[in-house]
Amino acid sequence: MIWPLIVEALEALLGGGEAAGGALEGVELLERAKAIPQPLKSSALAAASFHDGTLTITMHDGTVLVYGGVPEDVYDGLMDARSPGAYFNLFIRGSY
Repeated sequence: MIWPLIVEALEALLGGGEAAGGALEGVELLERAKAIPQPLKSSALAAASFHDGTLTITMHDGTVLVYGGVPEDVYDGLMDARSPGAYFNLFIRGSY
């Protein structure tokens, strides 16, 4: 999973973690990381981000789709899916 790497990079950039006196804790760093669009390996979906229950998906054609009221585990499932496009069609499209 890529999240530990992103958290580590954000800690270095933003001064979080134990080395910097805990300015930003791991959970807060993870939330900030999820708000940054992450690339998806999909022929249709280019990237996705998540913040405060809002899932934003950017398609390869430039279309931006915004879904509210999305549980965080749905976003996590999209990011971990073997086929993000299939996951999107099954669990997101038409559900939010």
